[in-house]
Amino acid sequence: MNAMRLMPVISAVFCLLSAVVNAQELTVDGVFPTDRVLKVEIDVDPEDWESIRYVTRDIRTELGAERQFGLVESPYEYVKADVTIDGVKFKEVGLRKKGFIGSQSTSRPSFKIKLDYKNKTASIGELSTLTLNNNQQDTTLLSQYMGYSFFRGAGLPAPRCAFAKITLNGKDLGVYSHVESAKKSLVDSSFGNSEGTLYEGTVADFHQDWGASFDRKFGKKDYGRKQIEKLIEAVKLPEGKSFETFDAESAMKELVAMDEFYQFWAIESLLGFWDGYSGNRNNFFFYVNRLDNKIYFIPWGGDCMFQKFSMVDRDPRLPLCVKTKGILAHRLYQNPDSRERYRKTLVKLLEEHWDEDALLAEVDRIEELVRPFLSDSQKRRYSTRSVQSFIKTRREEIDSEMADGMPEWSRDPGDAVVITESWGDRRRSSKKSNPDVWMAAKNGDMKLLKEWKKSGRDLDQSNGDGTTPLIMAALGGQFEVAKYLVENKANVNAMSRDRNAVIHSAAFLGRLEIVRLLVEHGANVQVKNRDGATAVQIASQEFSEVADFMKMVDRMLDLDLDLKKVSEDRKKVVEYLRGLEK
Repeated sequence: MNAMRLMPVISAVFCLLSAVVNAQELTVDGVFPTDRVLKVEIDVDPEDWESIRYVTRDIRTELGAERQFGLVESPYEYVKADVTIDGVKFKEVGLRKKGFIGSQSTSRPSFKIKLDYKNKTASIGELSTLTLNNNQQDTTLLSQYMGYSFFRGAGLPAPRCAFAKITLNGKDLGVYSHVESAKKSLVDSSFGNSEGTLYEGTVADFHQDWGASFDRKFGKKDYGRKQIEKLIEAVKLPEGKSFETFDAESAMKELVAMDEFYQFWAIESLLGFWDGYSGNRNNFFFYVNRLDNKIYFIPWGGDCMFQKFSMVDRDPRLPLCVKTKGILAHRLYQNPDSRERYRKTLVKLLEEHWDEDALLAEVDRIEELVRPFLSDSQKRRYSTRSVQSFIKTRREEIDSEMADGMPEWSRDPGDAVVITESWGDRRRSSKKSNPDVWMAAKNGDMKLLKEWKKSGRDLDQSNGDGTTPLIMAALGGQFEVAKYLVENKANVNAMSRDRNAVIHSAAFLGRLEIVRLLVEHGANVQVKNRDGATAVQIASQEFSEVADFMKMVDRMLDLDLDLKKVSEDRKKVVEYLRGLEK
């Protein structure tokens, strides 16, 4: 073989050797730096990018009844891309969107990068999957980085986190959180083994007959499922017992690592993690460890820490020092002895780990670190003031609540969340093959509503959540639709399952015209929702306390809200309703 014919082979060999050497320059510790921002460049075929950027997870499917019996298939698929991390290039990796709600942005979504998509040996140490979160719900960029660090500082397993400057096909996407993926490498480093079974919980809990709803990531199915079923039975209230007399800790201690669970639970509460396991039965992993056959919890999806109020549970009576939405937390908290153990755990965390000066200094350090790398859109929204305020006031708030003992809180977490009927969405409601009266009302589609009425269908029917078309018209600000529905005998006092009436929905978003319409047609302005709040109380709540929840509603229902206008309109609603009281 002559030299010329050998050149392509030699060139390929040198390229391969170069890739191996470069890959070895990156280490797992090196891609989770604490003192710098990673540089991640993504190059993907424009057609492939277009094929994945608009894919979304459908809340109706994700929270449908089918998930009781097993994992709902993900809509996300990988496409080929090249990724360069701090100058080291990985060719033909897998790229896909990830996450839910804010993570599904079409312009800067959250990503999963699979390094071994084509080349099965490609990795950084044991790390072969990268998780890049867009921080759409955390404009401070602090929640995941500082939250996971706090868990680890207290000796609990939690993913590492770093910051990454992302570009895609040359476009600046700004600063993302690079979170250690929940894989065997994380479990190995946390527990010294990965022989057990790892599960993810997404709006899931230890409900009767719901053991299959947890997403198994790795490990033997039968072994893990057996432990889950045992725990479900253990926390079931025995016949003839009340929650106050039920010793949940004794029932759980052979199945759950109790010291670690109390710490995990107390940290979720301390950090205001309203969307975690104890606050919302969401965003958590648990590892069934074969060494002791016990379950250990791992925090996940932590972009909602350092927040005083929940975006999904607006009950003003909710304690700040403890969260009991998760079944395990609820069962333990009802027992006086377990409640006292929780109190001692929280007090110890405050004494040994909650250092305001150190935390505030870390906020300043991170702000200085990331600010130069923010995209233009991030710069307009970037502020760390809310986290600083949270840190400064948290100890006093908790001490005040616990001054006379732990607050009483016995509200049952309720059943598993299931959406049994579709609300549809804007795209679906535009299709004649799948008309949806609720989305038609929200979007102002009078033609479809009139067609429904003409065909004899009920314009006042409720969907699986108890929501009527009139409630959707109120949320969407569709006055003409609301007027049409009311004139066609729609119930102006209809309530959804959470006991929010039409007037609550209208008042919440400052829909003054619709509030007046409802009042003129006999709506009860004094009706109270599940939390005991009237419409005027809903509209009077400090806007800063509800703004984040409002943003989530906006994203879920595609309302295109002008929050500044909503804030002003809510004041007008309050003025109008107060006037009726005179």
